[in-house]
Amino acid sequence: MTTQLEPHPLAMLFPPMEGKELDELVKDISENGQREPITLYEGKVLDGRNRYAACQKLGIKPLTKEYEDDHPKEYVISMNIRRRHLTAEQKRALIAELLNENPAASDRQIASRVGVDHKTVADVRGELVARGEIPHAATRTDTRGRQQSATKKNKGNTKQIVQQATPKLTRPDAVLEKVKDWDTQRLEQLVEMINNHIKDRASANAPAEPVAA
Repeated sequence: MTTQLEPHPLAMLFPPMEGKELDELVKDISENGQREPITLYEGKVLDGRNRYAACQKLGIKPLTKEYEDDHPKEYVISMNIRRRHLTAEQKRALIAELLNENPAASDRQIASRVGVDHKTVADVRGELVARGEIPHAATRTDTRGRQQSATKKNKGNTKQIVQQATPKLTRPDAVLEKVKDWDTQRLEQLVEMINNHIKDRASANAPAEPVAA
């Protein structure tokens, strides 16, 4: 009796194929064979659980190989991020996972790995910090491995940032009083949150109400 292989926890970083997508993979393997082996790590499927599921449906023995390096999570991300069409929410979940693992990684470093804009990473980071799930990192590692300050110095352009980027504020002076000591990065995150709120209201066919301080 063949032992059933379980997916490794790291494989759960990406959602499994279902429905039509899985059926197409089953058809492809049935017609062309399993061209890429399933990667095993610690006795479980690290990469290729969809191929494994397809082989089970076809009743064939899957081709496997052992993972022999020391960076299994990076391997899973590298193998899957470019081949899978992830939704926006799935990408945000992956960003959160990477930030939980390494809060000191820069927004641009993680954005490069996931294939998103660095502002999306900043937005997810802000949510995690606000919920206390990750600490605020004073320094972060950029894409070249260098340690950089996590904040940009505010060069006296607080009023310009707030007023130009958020024209729908009904009480800009009150907002300026609250954020006068914020650094530029925090200001930009606030601006993005306000404008996203306005866009969400508009897309829901609801009249966009001015955001009051």
